[in-house]
Amino acid sequence: IRATSFSVNETGAYTLFITQTEDCVSSAISFGEIAGGSLSASDCYNGLRYHDRYGFTGTAGQKIMIKMDSADFD
Repeated sequence: IRATSFSVNETGAYTLFITQTEDCVSSAISFGEIAGGSLSASDCYNGLRYHDRYGFTGTAGQKIMIKMDSADFD
């Protein structure tokens, strides 16, 4: 988990919340694979945001980068 701001060079306090849920299914994704999706009202919802879930297999301490782009939001 890496906590960061949306904007460049911003600092300040934050809180992090993690929970386990069983209500949504994760889609598997492998390194080098590109997944496309669309957020809709039928997706998982945490009370604030709709989301899709993805899972991958890695090892403890492995360094990875995840990048997401959208022309529709954020």
